[in-house]
Amino acid sequence: MKLSIKQISLGPLETNAVLILDEENKQAIVVDPSFNPEPLATWAENEGIEIVQIWITHGHADHTAGVPALMRALPQPADLLMSAEAYAMVQKQGTEFFGFPLEPFPKPTRFIQHGEKLGFGENAEIAEARFAPGHAPGSVVYYLADAGVAIVGDVIFRAGIGRWDFEGGNFRVLTQSIQEQVFTLPDETILLPGHGPNTTVGWEKKHNPYLS
Repeated sequence: MKLSIKQISLGPLETNAVLILDEENKQAIVVDPSFNPEPLATWAENEGIEIVQIWITHGHADHTAGVPALMRALPQPADLLMSAEAYAMVQKQGTEFFGFPLEPFPKPTRFIQHGEKLGFGENAEIAEARFAPGHAPGSVVYYLADAGVAIVGDVIFRAGIGRWDFEGGNFRVLTQSIQEQVFTLPDETILLPGHGPNTTVGWEKKHNPYLS
């Protein structure tokens, strides 16, 4: 399997959606489709790609709001995977997010578990789900070892970490999650955060002021 990783900024908070592409089989997984996700479906159609799964890192609306619209735009259903805690958070968010309307959120195909292997099928596992709470309950880091990449949502940013003052947030839990679920990855692992530029495990170990 030949994988490629693409990022596209979506919505008013410039959320970094991630596309995991199986170039040989022309299939893709979308992670965290934010508001206005239609460019993802357009890209897939133009490239002859089938979006087969949607993964969610955590339940905040800027990472989930585009799921209903994306599913409508696809010619075939895609499986929706997230943690049970993230889904519970989505259900609490109501009908708007900072003035932006939210559509009813579909029920996930299934809930993922910490340590679970995920991918394009039983014989095509590409990622490990690592639960990393502290910014939000049920936050998941998706580690793609062969690609040398971890999709970290809002757990950690370049020289920063996720906010811990939202419901369910906790600074001690967040920093412990980073130490145990992110900093145990190889230093050269590229971290793809939910907002802002990419970074690496090694750089954050040396320079992140919240974790030194």
